[in-house]
Amino acid sequence: FGADPNDSDSDNDGLPDGWEASGGLDLLSDDASDDLDLDGFSNEEEFVAATNPGDATSGPSAVYVDDDGSFIGTGIYADPFPYIQWGIDEAVSGERIVVLPGNYDTVKDRNLDTGGKAIMIKSVGGAGLTIINCKSMGRGFICDSGENTNTIIEGFTIKNAINGGLHISNASPEIADCIIEDNEGGGAVLYESSALFENCVFLNNASNGVNADANSDLAFNNCTFYGNATNGIYCDVDSQVALQNCIVWSNSLTLRDTGD
Repeated sequence: FGADPNDSDSDNDGLPDGWEASGGLDLLSDDASDDLDLDGFSNEEEFVAATNPGDATSGPSAVYVDDDGSFIGTGIYADPFPYIQWGIDEAVSGERIVVLPGNYDTVKDRNLDTGGKAIMIKSVGGAGLTIINCKSMGRGFICDSGENTNTIIEGFTIKNAINGGLHISNASPEIADCIIEDNEGGGAVLYESSALFENCVFLNNASNGVNADANSDLAFNNCTFYGNATNGIYCDVDSQVALQNCIVWSNSLTLRDTGD
């Protein structure tokens, strides 16, 4: 394999050479954060769980969703649910819902209610390949049951929603690696929230990219706000936002704060 026989971790990625070799990983490249078998778990997570990084059927416990799944799917990798809401309903707190690439545009793929669960809802193909298309008939995700940053939504495009692509009230989930675009009523609408946004794009939303209301205290890291119809970010009385490494440009207004 070209690895150093005197070094048990030739690429210094935290994964032993023997384990990498047995799972078909590259001993000379840092691939700890990669997902060889596309099961929604990184190679490092598979090492910790003592599962095979080259076999998606052997991964840690998760609920799987595929828009091509069977109507009688059971939610396992080999027999996924066809709808995201079914996956959310099946999962228990602490579990991961892994969503395969596809166009999710049915009634059970909008107004997705996380129900206060501490769950991760993660796509394996990323936002470019995993589309939640609300067809102007509802919102994307709803978090209004006290969720905190143990509720994570990662890797989706959320588009064509009404009343906001994300509706977050009295909850503070983490939203990561999402594209929130072409939504009526704003990209994300938040009330009394301390949500965290990482690596998200708010694009071409009617009204505001983000609407922060009612004592919200939001954090945005590495986010972009572009082409939104009114404000990139609207911050109402007693709310505030913290921006780090963000780009806010070519919105009708950049940032509006109605507080003192």
